[in-house]
Amino acid sequence: YYRPRAIKTDDYTAEQLEQDINDATSLSDVDIHSALFAINKQLRKELLAGRTIVLDGIGRISIGMDTMSITEEERNAEGFNPSRYIKSLHLNFRPCVSILKELRELKTLKYIPEK
Repeated sequence: YYRPRAIKTDDYTAEQLEQDINDATSLSDVDIHSALFAINKQLRKELLAGRTIVLDGIGRISIGMDTMSITEEERNAEGFNPSRYIKSLHLNFRPCVSILKELRELKTLKYIPEK
């Protein structure tokens, strides 16, 4: 049996984003770089503070975790440390409805033989 799957075609780097913004606006390279650096720093700060990042037209990013169950006895024990029950941390991304709709409309399938 075979199943269709998404194949990553390429990475889109911060340098490419800077160049594309430069091509689309009259902003200087330094201004674009500074703004993207500040955005990156602020988004990171907000995620680490537990906030969900909402990017209109793209989706929502939040911190998630896989945890172990805690008994009431463990929770009420002296010196209880909930971080001991965290197995792993990750970022969740939930795309907005409009981008999913666009992806569904634009989907194309092609056969790529395995190497």
